Amino acid sequence: MRLVKATIFALKLPFVEAFAHSVRDRAYSDSLVVRVEAEDGTVGYGEAVARPYVTGETVASCLEHMAYTLWPILADWDFSGGSDRRDGGHRLAPSTDGGFFPSCHGRRICPVRG
Repeated sequence: MRLVKATIFALKLPFVEAFAHSVRDRAYSDSLVVRVEAEDGTVGYGEAVARPYVTGETVASCLEHMAYTLWPILADWDFSGGSDRRDGGHRLAPSTDGGFFPSCHGRRICPVRG
């Protein structure tokens, strides 16, 4: 099974109430939601949050990384099969629903169409 389509949504989600912590005041969340579709019609969603003051990642840098680094790898991957395997330094780990999700250093990664 291969991924055939991905759509990414960059969202600015307002909080009900603004708050502050030692690093920053927050009134909204910059979130990225990714919708992927496989050739058999299966659809999945993923979410990421860009926090430049924590990891140095911005919405723009996440979008670029997803489009030009992750998507080319995942669009070429065959997700068929039943056991963990290694490919290109990335690992396929079983998900709770019996399928597989790609992970890199234990973190979920999501493809996006470039």
